[in-house]
Amino acid sequence: MRTAIVTGATKGIGRAIVDALTADGWRLGLIARNREDLVQLVSETDCGHVAFVGSVTDSAFIDDAVNKMVAEFGHLDAMIANAGVGTFAPIEQTSDAAFAEMMSTNVTGMFNCVRAAVRVMKPRGEGMIVPMLSIAAKQSFPMSSAYVASKWAAYGMVQCVAKEVRKDGIRISSIFPGSVATPFWDSMGGAPWDTADMLQADDVALAVLQAVNTPDSCVIDELVLMPPKGIL
Repeated sequence: MRTAIVTGATKGIGRAIVDALTADGWRLGLIARNREDLVQLVSETDCGHVAFVGSVTDSAFIDDAVNKMVAEFGHLDAMIANAGVGTFAPIEQTSDAAFAEMMSTNVTGMFNCVRAAVRVMKPRGEGMIVPMLSIAAKQSFPMSSAYVASKWAAYGMVQCVAKEVRKDGIRISSIFPGSVATPFWDSMGGAPWDTADMLQADDVALAVLQAVNTPDSCVIDELVLMPPKGIL
């Protein structure tokens, strides 16, 4: 039985990843902040998944969730670090609170998940970590200074860890999606482009499935997914 933790599991890309891994026979630990959404997700999947209500920004919570996952199933095969937030505005209109939230979730949250996974995977000598980054970790965009800063920081951290843990049998496959049609845009009053031209959440989930099903003899270091029309 293969096991994974998926953060940000109840909506958008996270929910698509949960559905794809469930269909592929994985047993999952589901992490999100909203209890009702998690309860509904567990009832809909009905595959023995376990739910953990909390924030990736809380390192003690993440450590506890990972340890409970291992206690429940005996091991953790994959950490899908998907949770993330973003707001977009000119720099002079970007609040301290917005900047802090993006750095806390997208950088500290990613660090907490990667570190917790490494701690339980290293003694076993194997494991897969899939950080969900963004094309914004590789390119800069106007109106996005705080978001891009958080994604570049997370990418730099992940690159360092990937080099550290190769020798320990831990593989890291970073995913860099372009624009994806998900509820991510709802807080901004809707997507700035036609969602029909964007990637779909299922597209990203298939990329994650490809990464975690890669044979042990190789690793997908990075996977960039773009809409057919390019950056929108």
